[in-house]
Amino acid sequence: MMKTHEEMVDEIYNDTSYRGEFKSYIRLTKTIRERLAVKVSTTPPWSREKFEGLTYDEITAIPSPSAIPPDLVEPKRHAEILYCSLQKALAIKYALDYSQALRLVLDVVGRYEQSE
Repeated sequence: MMKTHEEMVDEIYNDTSYRGEFKSYIRLTKTIRERLAVKVSTTPPWSREKFEGLTYDEITAIPSPSAIPPDLVEPKRHAEILYCSLQKALAIKYALDYSQALRLVLDVVGRYEQSE
């Protein structure tokens, strides 16, 4: 009998063998979000009341959108490894393609985040 998506989410959420991985992933992503929030919360020079242009130093200090801050490299890498491992494990366990496993991981993560 084929399980529905919601049944698989419930089963994975209640499976203690996955709990540690999901909680670690959530902790890592929370750390990343918090560190990014601190970086974004600093007031950029162009948001001043009277904008008079940017100095060379201000221009070079603007981070590239694709650049990863050095203090986020490790947590991001660890989160990616955990995420891919969970996706592969669930794809194999339930004989899913990777897009279905992706949706399953995201829904289980969402369930854990709601319960905290």
